[in-house]
Amino acid sequence: SPSSHVPSPIFSNEQVILNLSGAIPIFVTDTNSMDPLVDVETTVIGIRPKTPRDIGIGDIIGYQCAKCGDVIVMHRVVGIGKDKDGIYFITKGDNNPSADPWPVRYEEIQVIVVGFLY
Repeated sequence: SPSSHVPSPIFSNEQVILNLSGAIPIFVTDTNSMDPLVDVETTVIGIRPKTPRDIGIGDIIGYQCAKCGDVIVMHRVVGIGKDKDGIYFITKGDNNPSADPWPVRYEEIQVIVVGFLY
């Protein structure tokens, strides 16, 4: 399961208050790779990771994919490795049959997903 990056919410007077510093709204195009979690018109809430150690297996990340036409891809981290160029992440869409065919470098990661609004 994903790492916890969200402080405990405050429930008050039929409101939910999240004190989430640096939250970034992301509007996604549904490619079905993350079905059934993400669908058309889902708003994703993300935060910027400060270091590679902020990202764990199970986290969903949004990364700049030069191999995909410079789009932001949002997939789950299924593995972490290290080579001569440093730490890399293996990602996979929840609805895809196999992992993405390229490693994702920390420098490519734009956000860690911390919430969804449907």
